[in-house]
Amino acid sequence: MHEAPALLSINDFFGVPVVLAFFILLIKWLAPYYIKDPQLLRFFYWGLLLRAVGVVLSLLFYTYIEGYGDTFNYFTFAKKISSTFSGKSFDEIKNIFYSDYADMPLHIKSTLPDSANFRGLLEGNRFIIFTTAIISFFTFDSYVAISIVFTLFGYLGTWLIFYRLVKIYPQLCNYLFFFIICW
Repeated sequence: MHEAPALLSINDFFGVPVVLAFFILLIKWLAPYYIKDPQLLRFFYWGLLLRAVGVVLSLLFYTYIEGYGDTFNYFTFAKKISSTFSGKSFDEIKNIFYSDYADMPLHIKSTLPDSANFRGLLEGNRFIIFTTAIISFFTFDSYVAISIVFTLFGYLGTWLIFYRLVKIYPQLCNYLFFFIICW
C-alpha cells in the first residue's frame, strides 16, 4: 500500500486554476459552436457541473475514507516516471515509453520503484500511467488537476453517447439525460 497523496498541496494552488481556466475557456468557446440546441447546451452545462461535483466527492472519498486504491498507485508511479523525464534526452524518454521494465536502462530503472507491484502496474496499465505522467507536466503534478483532466475527457465520451442517442430518440431526451449523464 502506498502513501496516499494529500488532497491539497501547494501544487494544487497552481495546477487546478490553470486546468480549470483552460477548460472553462475551451468549453465556453467550443460548446455553443457544436451544440446548437439551447436545451442540449443547458443539459451539457448541467452535466458538466454534476461531473465536477462528482470528481470532488470521489476525491474526498478516496483520500479520506478509502485511503488507497489504483488511482493513488497510478498517480504515485506517474510522478516517479515524470520525475525521471527531467534532464533526460528524447531517446531516453522514448526508451521509458516503449521498453518493458526489464529492458529499461539501469540508470532509469534505478530512479523507479523496484517492486513487483510497480512492475505489474506498469506492464498492465502502461497507457494510463504514461498519460498521467505526461499530463502531470501541464498540471504541476497536482492530483486534483489530473483528476479533473481525466474527468472532463470522460465526460466528453459520456456526452457523445447521450448526444447520439438524443438524435436517434429525441422524445426521450430528459430520460436519457438522467440515465446517461446524471447516473
